[in-house]
Amino acid sequence: FWPQELLPEILPTARVLTYGYDTKIQHVADRPVSTATIYDIAWDFLVALEAERQDDPPRPILFIAHSLGGIVVKEMLRRSSGCLSAQTHLHAIFESTIGIVFFGTPHGGASPHGFLVHIAKKFFKAIGYEANESIINGLLPNSERLRELTDCFGTMAEQRKWIIHSFQELNRVKILRQKVVEDEASRLNIPAIEVTEHICDDHMGMSKFSGINDPEFKKVAAALRRITHS
Repeated sequence: FWPQELLPEILPTARVLTYGYDTKIQHVADRPVSTATIYDIAWDFLVALEAERQDDPPRPILFIAHSLGGIVVKEMLRRSSGCLSAQTHLHAIFESTIGIVFFGTPHGGASPHGFLVHIAKKFFKAIGYEANESIINGLLPNSERLRELTDCFGTMAEQRKWIIHSFQELNRVKILRQKVVEDEASRLNIPAIEVTEHICDDHMGMSKFSGINDPEFKKVAAALRRITHS
């Protein structure tokens, strides 16, 4: 797991925290199917992260997110930004954020909800699952709320001068014979604060590295140093 194994080599004072979520996108006998939405996951992430940081709330935060996890991070930061008059302790996450590194996050499309459903189905197929479309539809926000999130996040990022590095997949997924997220969708289009760069792998492999000398990891290391040293 490269954040724990490789990050200390380049950012020796960094504290590495990870957050995962189980959406259980398949109907499997005797297994409950998660009813959590992106909004539920983002809120739980915010509360859990604040709890982990109570000993040092002002410490700067740099988020690293892959694929749909980037949507969770964006929504979590939007929720944190709104915690000004109530639950103000949760606002510290927003205030402490200095940057975000996205790996293949689908940021937009002409019909945002339909686009993300399409992306999610391709993603799960790439890892060998046939996802239940009704569950995916319930997991993801509707198009209006996705547009609102995209606009809101862009405004927040520019106002806060967050440094954003968006890594894009260069290779197609063999089983799909196409990319999961095309270049035009995996960028925020905010050139004042965003750098885009390709990783020479497909969507599933773009956030996996063989070691500190992996040429693709060196790209990531350079981005992380730039953000933390700014």
